[in-house]
Amino acid sequence: MITVEELRQELSAFDGKSLTVLGEIEARHDTEPGYRNALTSLASAQEPAIACGATWLIKHYLENDGLLTLYQIDQLLSATPAMKDWKAQLHLCQSIRYLDLSDEEAIILIPWLDLLMSHPRPFLRAWALDALWRITRQHPVFAHIGIVALEAAEADTAPSVQARLRTIRKGETL
Repeated sequence: MITVEELRQELSAFDGKSLTVLGEIEARHDTEPGYRNALTSLASAQEPAIACGATWLIKHYLENDGLLTLYQIDQLLSATPAMKDWKAQLHLCQSIRYLDLSDEEAIILIPWLDLLMSHPRPFLRAWALDALWRITRQHPVFAHIGIVALEAAEADTAPSVQARLRTIRKGETL
């Protein structure tokens, strides 16, 4: 069983770009008890490479039909205020589509995503929009927030935001 500190040490070898280190970590620990708990604990690490690596591994797991426990989702979402690395934030935004969130969890995420909608990095704004939209589709009680986010995105001239907006509009009827 890998500990948080052992995983932190392994993730410290990640340079923020090369996925080889992350693939090796995943191959070594994927079936170990406590591995995903340790990943979710490190999602808000103050060291950018560690937070980025942990969230990339979580996103990759979810993209490949993995499921997080309720504890792991709670741990990940409670880390959002401390999550400072923009790549870690991006990975979490890209992971939202794979999570079945409760109303309470949506309430935690919506203000955080709303802040990211004005982030200087356009790609992060695009995926924050996607995450907000998916949450409001999952929870119609928040539909007005999704519509406001789409309207705000219309004024964003960044190509990545406009592309994400088109994708959302193609797939969803308002």
